[in-house]
Amino acid sequence: MKRRIIALILAVMMLAALAGCSGGSTTSTEPSTEPSTAASTEPTEAASTEPSAEPSEAPSEEPSEEVPAEINVAAMKGPTAIGLLGLMDKSDNTPDELTDSYTFTLADAPDEVTGDIIQGNFDAAVVPTNLAATLYNRTEGKVKIVANVTLGTLYLVTTRDDIASVSDLEGLTIWSTGQNSTPEYAIAYILEKNGVTADVQFAAEPSEIAGLFAAGTADTAVLPQPFVSSLLMQNENIHVALDLTKEWSAVSENGSGLVMSAVIVQQAFIDEHPDALARFMSE
Repeated sequence: MKRRIIALILAVMMLAALAGCSGGSTTSTEPSTEPSTAASTEPTEAASTEPSAEPSEAPSEEPSEEVPAEINVAAMKGPTAIGLLGLMDKSDNTPDELTDSYTFTLADAPDEVTGDIIQGNFDAAVVPTNLAATLYNRTEGKVKIVANVTLGTLYLVTTRDDIASVSDLEGLTIWSTGQNSTPEYAIAYILEKNGVTADVQFAAEPSEIAGLFAAGTADTAVLPQPFVSSLLMQNENIHVALDLTKEWSAVSENGSGLVMSAVIVQQAFIDEHPDALARFMSE
């Protein structure tokens, strides 16, 4: 009788040990319809007094093999694409370190890639946030935002000595890049919330604004980094007057930050290549 009790205790201990090793996240509240032979009141030969150190009931799972993907990525030149530089360099120089293969397209303006994104020719893109929202609506959700990548890089630079606040911009001509993009809407929002009217003119590229300063045609402009630093190095008479990220936060009604750009991905790519998407975001 004593030996039967010992065998029963050992069988229960084995069952508990196996249950603890299973690591399952779901715990059933209903008893199994098939009683466990290990917990039987009549011990069998399986209920040995010498339990096996390697139970066969928990086979190991082999890790799934990574499936490479070909990923077409678009981005805007300038700070929008800064986060891609490391991946672009690796793709060009050490592609063997990557599971996936990449093709990058850099555009000067958002409208250069908008049509191809809508048609699904790019799997992913880094674009101004206003375009990301527009594409989500135009494609009825077929394009999704998966990350914000650029926060507050806009600054107001000037050769004037009388600009210390947004109110000092009243009646001035302000040059900027980024028409129909985040800079245009950020400037308009900040001016409107401060009750300021100014004439905002747009240049195609930062180099054009640098030329306007050099010619004396412009004395105040809005630019993103790293073009701000470049301009200050070229012209010692120019200085930063306002950080537009701080000015945005000062008038924001919902506590939002000045998000400049976002990563968007085709929903079809998300569904078909979730592992490749995770690798892309990691890189």
